Amino acid sequence: MNFLKSTAVLCAVCLSGSGTKAGMLLQDSIGVPITGMDVLAQATPKWTTASAVTMDMGTGKVNYEQGAGILLHKAGTDDTPVALAAKASGDMEVNLDFMVSAGSDPVLYFLGKYPITLGGAHPGTVEMSPHAENLLLRKSTPTDNVAKAPGLWQHLKIRYRSAGGNGAMTKGADKPSFEAIYLNGVLIHQQVYLDAEGDNAAGEPLLSFLCRAGSVAFRNIHYRGLEALKEPTPPADPRAARWFYRVTNPIILNPDGRPYLLRSFLMFEGKKRMFTISVGNPGHSNFSYDMKQGALLQVWRGRFMDVTDMWEARGEAQTATPLGAVVTLTGKPALAVLANDTDRWPDTIAFDAMHNKGYSIDAAGIPTFAYEFAGMEVSDHIAHQADGSSLERTLDISNPVDGANCLVATGKTIRQLSKDLYAIDDQSYYVRIGKQSGATVRKTADGEELIVPVTKNGGHVSYSLIW
Repeated sequence: MNFLKSTAVLCAVCLSGSGTKAGMLLQDSIGVPITGMDVLAQATPKWTTASAVTMDMGTGKVNYEQGAGILLHKAGTDDTPVALAAKASGDMEVNLDFMVSAGSDPVLYFLGKYPITLGGAHPGTVEMSPHAENLLLRKSTPTDNVAKAPGLWQHLKIRYRSAGGNGAMTKGADKPSFEAIYLNGVLIHQQVYLDAEGDNAAGEPLLSFLCRAGSVAFRNIHYRGLEALKEPTPPADPRAARWFYRVTNPIILNPDGRPYLLRSFLMFEGKKRMFTISVGNPGHSNFSYDMKQGALLQVWRGRFMDVTDMWEARGEAQTATPLGAVVTLTGKPALAVLANDTDRWPDTIAFDAMHNKGYSIDAAGIPTFAYEFAGMEVSDHIAHQADGSSLERTLDISNPVDGANCLVATGKTIRQLSKDLYAIDDQSYYVRIGKQSGATVRKTADGEELIVPVTKNGGHVSYSLIW
């Protein structure tokens, strides 16, 4: 039996529960309440708690509201690590959100001794030995860089196995390991065996933090126990056993030197979109577009597409799956004609109300989509920055009608950070749009919408998506 300890909660992780499967979580997660500085074993002046935090994307300047819910390292140099008061032991999963400022250098120490970098050129790098003086210090770099821009909230999930927790069938059964680490929903490490420094059976600080420069913030810290691994048992039925042992090599599609355009079905918010095209860019700023709605569905950084369900065997599903850290955008049409400021934005355009005219590709391989809607001719150009930092969308609308508007973004919250910059959906991504555009944020039943009037802009709407 393993135990998870907290300053407020003591609960056992029972390994003999019935009805569980190998690797299954055994308990509800334990939250680490951030209500005051007692969340840390020993606080330093650079750390505080806050109820809201923003970090300037370029300068790293931090603004915050004093309160609870967020643990914040204020800007400045600091060589003192701090540890959470919560302690933990055994096999566990830890989830948390974090935000880094521009130029920051934060490190998270799992169990107080295994460093994971959160900033720099390779966010998510793991140091596999806790001995800083070890000249043979080994590092495991992430498989992909799927980190978000400074000032945006990111998510980290760590699945850890203590020494002996990897199961007898694995080569590293005698060593602790990171079974998996996910950054923004993408697997960036798997089976990273660590140099042990004692056993954590007595309980170690769950996490420790060090921010040598700049700022970092943490929230929503949760942890829970994992059942010990068990060797999988093949089915007794020979026909089922064939599928059990069957291995399908995934078919991965990545652009090579210029954008790649992929027509496919796409699962979006639980429904299959039938008229989508996804564009993979060499700079790893990829997107999916619904050609029957004029809707930019999602963007992501990282590798492009898994097309196994399209091209393997008969490809019955015909769906493609993004491989990077996906930022979901609105699935609603980009354009609508509203009778007044309170008119509800339509969820879809009727099939016959939009006449798709295909797309053209320029010399650089960048597509421009064309369609006719409500008597307006629309040109929708979506280009990527070479460094993969953003996408720029430009809509040119001929003969704009009265009441024509462009839906730039939706979210539970939309926060204007400066005259031309907005943080969307709890700082999930940014929109940069000209301050003369007449952009407005309006309340809806589900949250907020960022809308631009088309006629005021002479039928030209342009903005950037940054994540």
